[in-house]
Amino acid sequence: MPEKQRKETHALSFSLGNDLLSRFPSPVREMALLSMTGSLNVAEMLALSWKRVNLTEETSVVGGEVLQAN
Repeated sequence: MPEKQRKETHALSFSLGNDLLSRFPSPVREMALLSMTGSLNVAEMLALSWKRVNLTEETSVVGGEVLQAN
């Protein structure tokens, strides 16, 4: 059998990744950052769910659970 040909992997440098992120509009920027830092692909990002997230500046209680302020 012929030897398997492996593709060379490519990675962005921190400065190049930062420059690239600054050029994206929101929410593309956040999705790209999540993909780059969490090694998530698009399908994995779309499967994420936000059940208990408090984005306000005040602590709140939801379903008996205390959600700290952001």
